[in-house]
Amino acid sequence: MATAHTVDTLLSTSSRQALRQAQDRQDAGGRERRRELGPGKPLSAESFDETEFDGLVHSGLVRLRDSLNTSVSLEGRFDLAYNAAHALCLAALKVWRGGDMCYNRNHY
Repeated sequence: MATAHTVDTLLSTSSRQALRQAQDRQDAGGRERRRELGPGKPLSAESFDETEFDGLVHSGLVRLRDSLNTSVSLEGRFDLAYNAAHALCLAALKVWRGGDMCYNRNHY
């Protein structure tokens, strides 16, 4: 079973690496790219927001740590773990820039 220390150590290292990689991938000059990913559905890439990323990671870690508390009901622990996973997945998607990478991998 994961401990709060293990969770913090693992995610602090991986989130910093992901943040550096995302910053390296940003377009020169902060230009936004536009791509049509469906009939009549233009999407534009969002610029990376470090504050938003840090907030999502912090929120996920706090909830994940709280989900390890055995004095909380099983339903409460599940809810905390589920919401932690959601926040951390959103943070990962912000870094991964899913639309661009997924589209390029499947169509080029």
